[in-house]
Parts: sequence; C-alpha cells; structure tokens
Amino acid sequence: MNGNTQKELKCTRYLTGEMEPEDRLVFEIELSVDEELLKLFRDYKTIWQLYPQTEFDQSDSEIDNSSPARGWYKKLSKPILGLAAVLLVVVVSLHFFKGSNSLIHQITTAKNERIRILLPDSSEVVLNSKSSIEYPDSYDEIREVTLKGEAYFKITKDKQRPFIVHNNGFDVKVLGTSFSVNTHTDQKKISLKEGKVEVLIKDNNDKITLNPNEQLLLDTNKNRVIKRNFNVHTELSWVDNLLILENLPFKEALTKIDSFYGVRFIINDPHIQQQRITGAFKDQNLEDFISSLEFITNVKVIYDEACSCYLIKAIKND
Repeated sequence: MNGNTQKELKCTRYLTGEMEPEDRLVFEIELSVDEELLKLFRDYKTIWQLYPQTEFDQSDSEIDNSSPARGWYKKLSKPILGLAAVLLVVVVSLHFFKGSNSLIHQITTAKNERIRILLPDSSEVVLNSKSSIEYPDSYDEIREVTLKGEAYFKITKDKQRPFIVHNNGFDVKVLGTSFSVNTHTDQKKISLKEGKVEVLIKDNNDKITLNPNEQLLLDTNKNRVIKRNFNVHTELSWVDNLLILENLPFKEALTKIDSFYGVRFIINDPHIQQQRITGAFKDQNLEDFISSLEFITNVKVIYDEACSCYLIKAIKND
C-alpha cells in the first residue's frame, strides 16, 4: 500500500469513527504537521458532508453492531473514495464556503479548451483556456462570480439583482449585458459588446462606466488605465473558437495567441517581433496552429522544456 493510499484510508477511518481513541489522537497530531494530509482530509470531509447519514438505508443486516459507524462506512467507503479521487483530479469541483451552506461550483479549463456554462440565473458564460470560475448553485440578492483568466458573459437582465464579476484588482458590475473579461496578463481587459458595465478599481475605488464597443485596459505594472474603442469581431472571435490576427506585429499577436491556446510563445529575434501577421484560425488545435503559423510566417516553432514554452525562431538558410 503506497503512502497516498494509507493517508486516504486514515481519513476515511477517522470520519467513519472506526479509529480507536489513541489512533485518533495520533492522527490529529499528524494533521498538524503534514500539510498534504491536512489538505486531503479537508477534501474528504467536504465530500463526507455531502452524504449525511440519514439519507442512507441502514438495515440491521448491513450494520455491524460492534461499531456504530461500521455499517455506514461499508456503504459509503467506495463512493467516498471514488468521489475524493474525482475531487482531486478533475477540473470541475464542488465545495462549501466556511460557515455557509451555499454550494459553490468551481470550473477550470485546460490549455486549448473552451467551455460554455449556464449559470443559475440562466446567464451564459464562455470560459477561455487556462481559466477558472466560481459561482454558487443559487443566487439571492446579488449575483456573483469569481474569475481568473478570461471569460465572455451574456447576462440575463434583472434590475433587482445586479451581477458582479470579482477579479484580483477590480470588480465588474452589470444588470444585463454582453462583455468579456481577460486577466491573463498584467494588462487586464474589460470589453463591452452590449449594454453597460461599471468597473470598480479596488486600489483607489475609482468607478469607470463602459458603453457598447468600449474597452478598458488596466495596466498593473505601470498603474495606468486606458479607455478606448475596440473591434468586437476580432477581439471576441475566440468565443466561437476562432482566432483572428489582423495585420498585427508578431510580438503583439502573441498576447492573443497565448490567451487562445493557454500556452506561452516567446520571440527573442527583434526582426521577427516586428514582422506583421494576418490570419484566421478556426477550430485548430495547437499542433495544427503551429504548422499553419510556420507556413505563413516562415519561422520554426520549437518547444523548450526549460521554460515550458514555445520558442519562435527564424529559419536559417543553408
């Protein structure tokens, strides 16, 4: 039995009441010194709380009277172990806020993955690659989500309940509208397609209102805010799994490419950085995109394990 399996068994036996008092004391001491075990135990405890004892049929034939919890453990141990594995490895998880009974959904996308989500109020979200979102299973007075990365929102109108997107550094408040938020880089972007949004910048409590076809750039490195018009078609094409590069310097195009595929491309050659690129890439996976990129720009793309990134280099002519 490997170390992880032993830890999983300890967590299960502790929660089911199968541990002897002296073993429980030792386990609690281990929790205080082993961060990995503590995290695993918290995950198991969350799942355990999802399955209250009263929901299960505990007939006398299934319960071992020598231990009050043993019958419950027999019926729940396999589901719990399976659910715990799911909780730890899949990108969609459920957990509870401390001190609250509100169930929170957390969804995370992998690289080159985009998914559509329907929120409890029927608002729609498209989550871009390498991004995550958290939202409750129901809304009360305020509709809220927390976003890391990039997402496009189409919000159901509800004048009585505003919709707020929380991010690190700013919040976006809306009533009913279509817009995108991108926090992948140091230059955050809020792009409004329809309706009206109010952006609250947390550092100075400034409030900035956006109208349709307006975009707000928040440069965290330079502490600068820019409000400008933008091209809705090219900026939001990723929602339809389409990457559009329209006569952009290669260096500038990398920002869109990185966000679209959830990986990092690097150009060290100044000449290639200024080379302009135009193209539309529909439903292409990363491998096909790299092949297309090499063909239309006459470069070579090489994966570098040292930086976990793709290096774009000039092709040397013999």
